[in-house]
Amino acid sequence: MKKAVLFDCWDTCFFNDIDINPYKVFAGMLGQKYNDSSYSNLYKETFMLQRRSMEASLRDFLNKLKIPYDPPRIKEFNRILMKFTENIETYPETLDVLKWLRKNDIKTGLVTNTTSPAFEALEEKYCTQELFDVVVKSYDEDVKSVKPNPKQFQVALQKLKVKAEESLMVGDNPEDDVEAAERLQIKGLLIDRIGKYEHLSGIEKIHKLWELQKYLYLRV
Repeated sequence: MKKAVLFDCWDTCFFNDIDINPYKVFAGMLGQKYNDSSYSNLYKETFMLQRRSMEASLRDFLNKLKIPYDPPRIKEFNRILMKFTENIETYPETLDVLKWLRKNDIKTGLVTNTTSPAFEALEEKYCTQELFDVVVKSYDEDVKSVKPNPKQFQVALQKLKVKAEESLMVGDNPEDDVEAAERLQIKGLLIDRIGKYEHLSGIEKIHKLWELQKYLYLRV
């Protein structure tokens, strides 16, 4: 039987009720392509690897892009970001699944690529430190990395005091969550609520968090 379940955060356990990515909107405001690798890497480096004020991150980010700091544009971005943080919700089964796992003495961890403003808003609303046994964020001092880098998984396993083969990882990203975990011998499950990845083969998929139950009794 598995001893622990690691969860991705956004679009796995929690989501935004207005379905917007403020940083993707900001890219458009700056005339940048959010999915461009150079932009994406710079965004992760600036926003996800450091815990600091949004003002400081924005100034640093714009400076690296050689884009002038424009107060009206920043004000609009902050408005969108505020709207995002005010509309964070859990999926219907999230809290019940976490309670069931705890009741059955299965440890839980949250491993997430995130920005500090978004996660702090989540923490304020849902107290993730009480929901999960371990919370590992990309900007934590002992992590400073984003998935698919293995560091978040390694730190979570160490803090939970479990082995990789004794654990499951559930997430919505095939590369960052499933494949990255399985490279460490953690069993990965892709949560695909709307069938976005039905075409992918070779990856175990679930459509609701409750479906992870049948994977807990795999031989260790």
